[in-house]
Amino acid sequence: MGSTGLVKYLTESRIITTLGAALLLEGAFYLIHSFWKKYYSSEKEKYRLLFFPDSKPTCKASYKERYGCTNSSCRYEHDGTAFKELMQILYSARKTVDLCIFCITSPEMADAVIHLHNHGVIVRVISDDGQVDSVGSQIGRFRAEGMYRSKSF
Repeated sequence: MGSTGLVKYLTESRIITTLGAALLLEGAFYLIHSFWKKYYSSEKEKYRLLFFPDSKPTCKASYKERYGCTNSSCRYEHDGTAFKELMQILYSARKTVDLCIFCITSPEMADAVIHLHNHGVIVRVISDDGQVDSVGSQIGRFRAEGMYRSKSF
């Protein structure tokens, strides 16, 4: 191998080494950025205005099961319901949930809120004190879990 061949070989080796180092640095940056974003970045708060009632009852499996409802003859609504969106938002919470509602009568919603509370999510519930003892009210369950305190203004 002559001096020209050696120079060409070393130049190609440097280019390959430089490209390899650049790819390695890019990969390291991606991993550090992903880790930082997952554990240290502040999540954006979700504000949604949902209107109830939905035209049809929502299928529980559509928001609770990993792959949704697998029952081909299910007669409940699977997509586009406010209740499903609410439940998906609730189950996606990792840090805090602030829930302001006139009266909570849905056992499914209460189950979700209690589940979050029991798994370390800070839950604050605001509801009308006059509705606490209403038929079907779930506030008693929240009280039993230590999640609800009545305040008079």
